[in-house]
Amino acid sequence: MSREGALFELLDPVVSGQGVDLVEVAVGRSSGAEAIRLVIHREAGVSHTDCVRVTRAAIGRIEAAGLGEDPFTLEVSSPGLDRIFKHPREFDIFRGRAVRVWLLGEDDVELAGIAGGRADDEHVVVERHGSPTRIAWSSVRKAKLSDEVSHGGGGK
Repeated sequence: MSREGALFELLDPVVSGQGVDLVEVAVGRSSGAEAIRLVIHREAGVSHTDCVRVTRAAIGRIEAAGLGEDPFTLEVSSPGLDRIFKHPREFDIFRGRAVRVWLLGEDDVELAGIAGGRADDEHVVVERHGSPTRIAWSSVRKAKLSDEVSHGGGGK
């Protein structure tokens, strides 16, 4: 399991206990120290207070598990509108929100709709014109939140 995956499994229940969803864990380096970045989401929006609570809880859990390098930094932020989905679970986290999805292997095919969650471990759902469209995650080139939904047929 990757470092990010191990930290995600460790921190997901801790973050959920703070009333927010853990969207992503990224690990890198900053000024010679390990830098751990958490992206969190809450339907009503992420506040500064949410970030502080998650930071305190996550640091305690990382230190108790001995999974942080010495020294390490922790950054907690919200996804932002420009977030590109990195895992199909984000269709569950952002269920009901406007999304845009670009498909692999098909020039200029873009679908716009509402995130409908995951159909299973390998498929996501985008609701378009009131009907669910099931899409294999392996065929998604890029997916992201959108500030508006186009009700066109997709593609050019």
